[in-house]
Amino acid sequence: MYTVSQVAEKLNVSPKTVYALLRQGLEHYRVGNAIRIDDRQIQMYLDAQKIREDSAPTPPPRKQAPKLKHLRID
Repeated sequence: MYTVSQVAEKLNVSPKTVYALLRQGLEHYRVGNAIRIDDRQIQMYLDAQKIREDSAPTPPPRKQAPKLKHLRID
């Protein structure tokens, strides 16, 4: 079981981000006034965030910029 600070260090984020994850549904335990997060919950969160190459959306084709014609004023 990890504290919020330990999870933040492990994920390389701020404790504020971990608290936001808890509000978004990351499962955790309260022991008195302390919050503890199980290693399995952290791993499940990381697995859910994993990006697979075959499922990554392809970006739309880029539009070519219109060719500009220069006007000659005599």
